[in-house]
Amino acid sequence: MKVGRVIGIGLVVLGIVLLYYGYTSTQSPVDKIYKAATGTYAAHTLRHLFGGAAAVFSGGLLAVRHKIENKSD
Repeated sequence: MKVGRVIGIGLVVLGIVLLYYGYTSTQSPVDKIYKAATGTYAAHTLRHLFGGAAAVFSGGLLAVRHKIENKSD
């Protein structure tokens, strides 16, 4: 397995973990009160959600990059 693919799979796993923690954070009573008061989620919750989404996206691209490069030949 190529190094890029391993790193990509690792990023996807890390992203899924971050998305899970972000989602569970949105369900916490403290975050619900914060959202009711300010209209948005807390900064740490948003970092988990956006960071997780970015990690899943970039990891997915790295994991399948070699397939895309080989099809262009």
